[in-house]
Amino acid sequence: RNTLDALLVGVETVIIDDPSLTTRLPETEDSRDPLRVVLDTNLRLPPDAVILNRQSEAPTWIYCSPDAPADRKARLTDAGAIVNPVETTGGRPDMRAVLAHLGSKDITSVLVEGGATIHGTLFENDLVDEVFLFTAPFFIGEKGTSLLAGFSGESAAACLRLDPVDCRKLGEDLLIHGFVHRNQSS
Repeated sequence: RNTLDALLVGVETVIIDDPSLTTRLPETEDSRDPLRVVLDTNLRLPPDAVILNRQSEAPTWIYCSPDAPADRKARLTDAGAIVNPVETTGGRPDMRAVLAHLGSKDITSVLVEGGATIHGTLFENDLVDEVFLFTAPFFIGEKGTSLLAGFSGESAAACLRLDPVDCRKLGEDLLIHGFVHRNQSS
Protein backbone atom coordinates (compact mmCIF):
# COMPACT_ATOMS: atom_id res chain seq x y z
CA ARG A 1 0.00 0.00 0.00
CA ASN A 2 2.77 2.49 0.77
CA THR A 3 4.03 2.31 -2.84
CA LEU A 4 0.66 3.35 -4.28
CA ASP A 5 -0.85 6.77 -4.79
CA ALA A 6 -4.37 5.86 -3.64
CA LEU A 7 -6.67 3.21 -2.16
CA LEU A 8 -10.26 3.15 -3.43
CA VAL A 9 -13.35 1.65 -1.77
CA GLY A 10 -17.10 2.06 -1.93
CA VAL A 11 -19.09 3.57 0.88
CA GLU A 12 -20.58 0.16 1.77
CA THR A 13 -17.10 -1.12 2.64
CA VAL A 14 -16.58 1.86 4.95
CA ILE A 15 -20.00 1.55 6.58
CA ILE A 16 -19.65 -2.21 7.14
CA ASP A 17 -15.93 -2.51 8.00
CA ASP A 18 -14.98 1.04 9.12
CA PRO A 19 -11.40 0.60 7.80
CA SER A 20 -8.56 3.07 8.30
CA LEU A 21 -7.08 2.34 4.83
CA THR A 22 -3.57 2.95 6.06
CA THR A 23 -0.42 0.90 5.60
CA ARG A 24 -0.24 0.12 9.31
CA LEU A 25 3.55 0.39 8.99
CA PRO A 26 5.71 1.91 11.71
CA GLU A 27 6.42 5.57 11.02
CA THR A 28 9.74 5.97 9.21
CA GLU A 29 10.93 8.35 6.54
CA ASP A 30 9.99 5.73 3.91
CA SER A 31 6.50 4.95 5.23
CA ARG A 32 3.50 6.90 4.06
CA ASP A 33 -0.20 6.28 3.77
CA PRO A 34 -1.74 6.68 0.32
CA LEU A 35 -4.67 8.93 -0.51
CA ARG A 36 -7.94 7.32 0.61
CA VAL A 37 -10.76 7.45 -1.94
CA VAL A 38 -14.41 6.62 -1.23
CA LEU A 39 -17.20 6.34 -3.81
CA ASP A 40 -20.31 7.64 -2.06
CA THR A 41 -23.10 8.85 -4.38
CA ASN A 42 -25.31 10.36 -1.66
CA LEU A 43 -22.67 11.08 1.01
CA ARG A 44 -23.81 8.40 3.46
CA LEU A 45 -20.33 8.16 5.01
CA PRO A 46 -20.60 8.87 8.74
CA PRO A 47 -18.50 11.90 9.76
CA ASP A 48 -17.05 9.85 12.64
CA ALA A 49 -15.75 7.06 10.35
CA VAL A 50 -12.21 5.90 11.12
CA ILE A 51 -11.14 6.87 7.58
CA LEU A 52 -11.74 10.51 8.55
CA ASN A 53 -9.89 10.46 11.83
CA ARG A 54 -6.69 12.41 12.10
CA GLN A 55 -4.46 9.39 12.94
CA SER A 56 -3.09 9.54 9.40
CA GLU A 57 -1.88 12.53 7.42
CA ALA A 58 -3.30 10.92 4.27
CA PRO A 59 -6.28 12.84 2.96
CA THR A 60 -9.66 11.26 2.26
CA TRP A 61 -11.39 12.19 -0.99
CA ILE A 62 -15.03 11.34 -1.51
CA TYR A 63 -16.63 11.15 -4.96
CA CYS A 64 -20.35 11.83 -5.00
CA SER A 65 -23.21 12.89 -7.22
CA PRO A 66 -23.52 16.62 -7.97
CA ASP A 67 -26.99 16.27 -6.38
CA ALA A 68 -25.69 14.94 -3.04
CA PRO A 69 -27.19 16.75 -0.03
CA ALA A 70 -25.32 19.98 0.82
CA ASP A 71 -25.67 19.45 4.58
CA ARG A 72 -23.94 16.05 4.34
CA LYS A 73 -21.19 17.58 2.21
CA ALA A 74 -20.65 20.27 4.85
CA ARG A 75 -20.47 17.68 7.69
CA LEU A 76 -17.93 15.55 5.80
CA THR A 77 -15.87 18.58 4.82
CA ASP A 78 -15.86 19.69 8.47
CA ALA A 79 -14.67 16.17 9.40
CA GLY A 80 -11.68 16.60 7.07
CA ALA A 81 -12.81 15.02 3.81
CA ILE A 82 -12.40 16.57 0.39
CA VAL A 83 -15.70 16.08 -1.44
CA ASN A 84 -15.57 15.86 -5.24
CA PRO A 85 -18.89 15.87 -7.12
CA VAL A 86 -18.67 13.98 -10.44
CA GLU A 87 -21.16 12.88 -13.06
CA THR A 88 -22.94 9.63 -12.33
CA THR A 89 -23.64 6.55 -14.41
CA GLY A 90 -26.32 4.14 -13.29
CA GLY A 91 -26.77 6.12 -10.06
CA ARG A 92 -23.11 5.79 -9.05
CA PRO A 93 -20.07 8.04 -9.50
CA ASP A 94 -18.82 7.52 -13.06
CA MET A 95 -15.56 5.56 -12.83
CA ARG A 96 -14.06 7.24 -15.90
CA ALA A 97 -14.76 10.65 -14.36
CA VAL A 98 -13.29 9.57 -11.01
CA LEU A 99 -10.13 8.16 -12.60
CA ALA A 100 -9.77 11.19 -14.89
CA HIS A 101 -9.97 13.50 -11.87
CA LEU A 102 -7.43 11.42 -9.96
CA GLY A 103 -5.12 11.43 -13.00
CA SER A 104 -5.41 15.21 -13.30
CA LYS A 105 -4.05 15.39 -9.73
CA ASP A 106 -1.09 13.09 -10.60
CA ILE A 107 -2.66 10.08 -8.89
CA THR A 108 -1.59 7.28 -11.25
CA SER A 109 -1.66 4.08 -9.18
CA VAL A 110 -4.91 3.11 -7.47
CA LEU A 111 -5.49 -0.06 -5.47
CA VAL A 112 -9.18 -0.93 -5.52
CA GLU A 113 -10.30 -2.73 -2.38
CA GLY A 114 -13.97 -2.48 -3.22
CA GLY A 115 -16.53 -5.16 -3.74
CA ALA A 116 -18.00 -6.94 -6.73
CA THR A 117 -19.88 -3.91 -8.06
CA ILE A 118 -16.84 -1.62 -8.22
CA HIS A 119 -14.60 -4.33 -9.65
CA GLY A 120 -17.24 -5.35 -12.19
CA THR A 121 -17.65 -1.75 -13.33
CA LEU A 122 -13.91 -1.32 -13.75
CA PHE A 123 -13.55 -4.52 -15.77
CA GLU A 124 -16.66 -3.84 -17.86
CA ASN A 125 -15.29 -0.42 -18.81
CA ASP A 126 -11.79 -1.72 -19.56
CA LEU A 127 -10.26 0.37 -16.76
CA VAL A 128 -8.03 -2.30 -15.21
CA ASP A 129 -4.35 -2.68 -16.06
CA GLU A 130 -3.02 -5.01 -13.40
CA VAL A 131 -4.61 -7.48 -10.97
CA PHE A 132 -3.49 -8.61 -7.51
CA LEU A 133 -6.15 -11.11 -6.49
CA PHE A 134 -5.85 -12.29 -2.90
CA THR A 135 -8.10 -15.22 -2.16
CA ALA A 136 -8.67 -17.11 1.05
CA PRO A 137 -9.68 -20.78 1.18
CA PHE A 138 -13.33 -19.86 1.79
CA PHE A 139 -16.10 -17.80 0.17
CA ILE A 140 -18.48 -15.38 1.85
CA GLY A 141 -21.78 -14.36 0.35
CA GLU A 142 -24.93 -15.67 -1.20
CA LYS A 143 -24.92 -18.64 -3.54
CA GLY A 144 -24.50 -17.54 -7.12
CA THR A 145 -22.99 -14.17 -6.21
CA SER A 146 -20.45 -13.12 -8.80
CA LEU A 147 -17.02 -11.89 -7.80
CA LEU A 148 -17.46 -9.21 -10.50
CA ALA A 149 -21.05 -7.96 -10.46
CA GLY A 150 -22.18 -6.67 -13.83
CA PHE A 151 -19.16 -7.94 -15.76
CA SER A 152 -20.26 -10.01 -18.74
CA GLY A 153 -17.15 -11.57 -20.28
CA GLU A 154 -19.21 -14.62 -21.20
CA SER A 155 -17.35 -15.95 -24.23
CA ALA A 156 -13.71 -16.90 -24.61
CA ALA A 157 -13.32 -14.14 -27.19
CA ALA A 158 -14.65 -11.51 -24.76
CA CYS A 159 -12.94 -12.76 -21.61
CA LEU A 160 -10.11 -11.06 -19.81
CA ARG A 161 -6.90 -12.93 -19.27
CA LEU A 162 -3.95 -12.19 -17.07
CA ASP A 163 -0.64 -12.42 -18.87
CA PRO A 164 1.86 -13.19 -17.51
CA VAL A 165 0.48 -14.83 -14.37
CA ASP A 166 2.27 -15.32 -11.09
CA CYS A 167 0.76 -17.33 -8.23
CA ARG A 168 2.09 -17.32 -4.68
CA LYS A 169 0.89 -18.87 -1.47
CA LEU A 170 0.86 -16.41 1.45
CA GLY A 171 0.06 -18.34 4.60
CA GLU A 172 -3.29 -20.00 3.82
CA ASP A 173 -4.15 -17.35 1.20
CA LEU A 174 -3.27 -17.34 -2.48
CA LEU A 175 -2.06 -14.31 -4.47
CA ILE A 176 -2.69 -14.34 -8.21
CA HIS A 177 -0.97 -11.48 -10.02
CA GLY A 178 -0.94 -10.53 -13.67
CA PHE A 179 -1.49 -7.82 -16.25
CA VAL A 180 -4.86 -7.62 -18.00
CA HIS A 181 -4.83 -8.84 -21.59
CA ARG A 182 -8.03 -8.93 -23.65
CA ASN A 183 -8.37 -11.79 -26.11
CA GLN A 184 -8.73 -10.68 -29.69
CA SER A 185 -11.36 -12.53 -31.71
CA SER A 186 -10.35 -13.58 -35.20
